[in-house]
Amino acid sequence: MFAKFKSTNVAASTATQAVADGNPITQYFEIGKPVACAGPELVWRIHDAYRKSDNKLDDLVHKLMPRLPIALQEATSRMASRDATARPTAQLLQLIKYFM
Repeated sequence: MFAKFKSTNVAASTATQAVADGNPITQYFEIGKPVACAGPELVWRIHDAYRKSDNKLDDLVHKLMPRLPIALQEATSRMASRDATARPTAQLLQLIKYFM
């Protein structure tokens, strides 16, 4: 009985993986943990995600830093952060002396 349960569980897992591999969203985005639910009866799941091409962003920002004015370097590094809470808001960007 348990062998049958185990084989169906493995088959379901591989079927789910095959669907995820063919999903165009997962080809371009790294899907993270669920952060919210929405829609009728909360059937839509909203996940934290970022583009796979953004992995190169850290290297590009690091190469760009010497060319930027010193006043903009900290703001640029924060804006490139993957963590949304680390990014400056529009009100904070107005306080940078470079823009005054």
